[in-house]
Amino acid sequence: HFRFLPRFSLTALTKRFMPHLRPGMARGTALGAEMAHSFDCFSVVSFSVAKGGRQFMFIRKVAAIALPVIAAFGLSACSTSGDSAGAAAPSAQSFKLSSVSISPLTTANLCRRLGGKGNAPTVTVKHTAAAGVPIRLHMQDKLSDGSTFNHRATRVASDASGTTVVKYAFLPPCNTTGGRLNSHYQLTVKAGDETRTISWGRYNSGPKSIQ
Repeated sequence: HFRFLPRFSLTALTKRFMPHLRPGMARGTALGAEMAHSFDCFSVVSFSVAKGGRQFMFIRKVAAIALPVIAAFGLSACSTSGDSAGAAAPSAQSFKLSSVSISPLTTANLCRRLGGKGNAPTVTVKHTAAAGVPIRLHMQDKLSDGSTFNHRATRVASDASGTTVVKYAFLPPCNTTGGRLNSHYQLTVKAGDETRTISWGRYNSGPKSIQ
């Protein structure tokens, strides 16, 4: 007749009875216990054993058979989980920009000093249908003397639909040089290995007109 004791984990049983196992079986059991301890991807199986003459033989068989099987299962579970997690992100080479467009430059987009409201433009980026790819947008004023004035940059994540719409408050056009310099506002979009630059509009500071 068996009399059941409190539950013991497989690792604890292995450590307790390791000195009594044959050298070959001890090495296999120790390897299983070490793998089970190192890969925490499964629950430790616990069970009850009985005191008496059959206790030692029962534990030897369970430790020798169950631990290597459980450890192998744990390795398989960890590998599968890691592979599936890394497969989601597309590569930079596979992500392509189809087109970039921006709403026309109007008086409402100009700064208040030029009679505008500082409204942000709407940018539409069409690309490979993939979510979460970084898209960087950078607005610049290419002045007529060859210098460049930065009007801020922003970064957004691509939409899974293949169309990402951005409405960001770049610095509004505000050329107050009174005819000394004219402006050409350009938007540069970068994603993956591709770059697109488009014109937003030109501003003539003499007559204060948008071209």
